[in-house]
Amino acid sequence: MKPKRIGDVAEASAPGEPATRAPYGSQSDRREKAKAATRLRLLTATCETMLRSVRGDIKVEDIVSAASVSRATFYLHFPSIDDALAAVRSDMTALLDGEYAKLAAMGRVDDHALETWLEDMLGMCREHRAMILALMRTRNLSAADFDARLYYRGVIERLGASHAAFRAAHERSDVRAEALLLLLQIEGLIRYFVVADGGDEEPAMVRQIAGDLRQFIDTRASRP
Repeated sequence: MKPKRIGDVAEASAPGEPATRAPYGSQSDRREKAKAATRLRLLTATCETMLRSVRGDIKVEDIVSAASVSRATFYLHFPSIDDALAAVRSDMTALLDGEYAKLAAMGRVDDHALETWLEDMLGMCREHRAMILALMRTRNLSAADFDARLYYRGVIERLGASHAAFRAAHERSDVRAEALLLLLQIEGLIRYFVVADGGDEEPAMVRQIAGDLRQFIDTRASRP
């Protein structure tokens, strides 16, 4: 008997039973994958268009041309350019959250583990540098659309689930100030070495911030 290919009608398991199709993924699954791929193309095109723009002002026509899709396809995914840019910001925030989740998942930390974590954070940001640069250049989103205080408060709360020092920071303003300074140092590290493509001081600065972070976690965890 001729062998069946994926997607062909399968042989009945017993005489008299109806033939069924071999599993190959539902049409719904394939549609969702295609939709996600198109969304990614549109967001990539949004970032590329923003970086080519002289004043940070872009049009839907520019985005759909870069993505090789129709205007209708753009509006099927995003009601406006503001919504596309908000999606870029949301995706970038989710990526950063993923890196902080790795820190939260660490048990006892040491300088080497924290240096590796910071290097991974920088590597992720370099991989998505276009997203960061596009968000920094855009004038379409107001500062009110992203509450940095609320975001960092959430980071501190998530880290507090695993590290007592950050738990104390969630509860006490003086410790919270120390934690915020550390998080802002990490943001500065990203801006200097990823956005501004800084010099050869990166290893030394990574070591310094990793040491400060470890000291904060160890010292504050043991303090009342």
